[in-house]
Amino acid sequence: IKRLIKTYIQKQETINLVVVPSNVDIATTEALSMAQEVDPEGDRTIGIMTKPDLVDRGTEDKVIDVVRNLVYHLKKGYMIVKCRGQQDIQEKLSLTEALEKEQAFFKEHPHFRYLCHTMPCSELLVKNTPDMS
Repeated sequence: IKRLIKTYIQKQETINLVVVPSNVDIATTEALSMAQEVDPEGDRTIGIMTKPDLVDRGTEDKVIDVVRNLVYHLKKGYMIVKCRGQQDIQEKLSLTEALEKEQAFFKEHPHFRYLCHTMPCSELLVKNTPDMS
């Protein structure tokens, strides 16, 4: 599988998405390591941090530093998203409702509310994806 992934991510026309849960140390992720191998300057890589609701209290500032591009610099930067959880899916929470819930999470979170501007990924999703209940 790694060989197949590398076949695609090494192409200069490929934008690499490094998707990392916020509660995991980004330095130890294989996704970032693979992206750095083929894009050492971070020209073609975007970082996507997920699961901000699972971050241990007291470590929020580390996540904020990553999203602000202060830890591992990527020229295209980072975004942070909070996707539907399994319970949301089972309860048939619509994509629109999930995005509203995501925005509320970030607006109300004492640390992450300062990152609301990093969520264009979700806004693009709303514009380009039909509502999937």
